[in-house]
Amino acid sequence: MDKKAAVARIEEIMREKGITREQFEQNAEVADTVKQWKKNAKRDANGLPSLYSIIKACEYLEVTLGYFFTLEKSEARKIRNDELYDAICALDEESLKLAEAVVKRFRQGCGQ
Repeated sequence: MDKKAAVARIEEIMREKGITREQFEQNAEVADTVKQWKKNAKRDANGLPSLYSIIKACEYLEVTLGYFFTLEKSEARKIRNDELYDAICALDEESLKLAEAVVKRFRQGCGQ
């Protein structure tokens, strides 16, 4: 994945999560790096982003590297679902009951 593709993927995930460019620039540790990737995309067309910077972007965006590098929507959805399932399995009983209540309330709000 070149820098241009990495920037596009970061922006796609930002849209998914409702994160504005301003929020990213103010809060993400690698915002300046990503901004430079975008600015120099033509000049540095074949340059590869550092894994460290991608990891830092993923940490801010709260996604795994697996999700970041998965470009196919159906596969990305499966990864998210698997990660959510693993997180649910790790909950203690009290937290699990709270999560169930939240999901039930959400589904009622959605008319399901």
